[in-house]
Amino acid sequence: MMQRLFRIALTALIVSGAGFAAEQTWTGWISTGMCGKASMDNKCIQNCVKAGEKYVFVSKGKVREIQNQNFGDLDKHAGHTIKLSGTLSSDGNSVTVSKVEMAPAR
Repeated sequence: MMQRLFRIALTALIVSGAGFAAEQTWTGWISTGMCGKASMDNKCIQNCVKAGEKYVFVSKGKVREIQNQNFGDLDKHAGHTIKLSGTLSSDGNSVTVSKVEMAPAR
């Protein structure tokens, strides 16, 4: 009986699309919604944030909203080429950051 209930619950979880998103890592840079792909200037990005803009992550031409705006070091890494780890939203338009580090020099 317990195995049957477990299978039913597991099937419901899979069918509903719920579950845990896999963490991924991308290379790109942190910008703002206003600056988008156009700017990698830290000072400009910081001025936009002070004016109320939110951080975004730009990678391979795609701009994604950062869900956890208060994640440490977003300001320090803004405009730099970085490796960002996190989970992508189900619609692919935003990311929840778990780690940010400078990308190795090419």
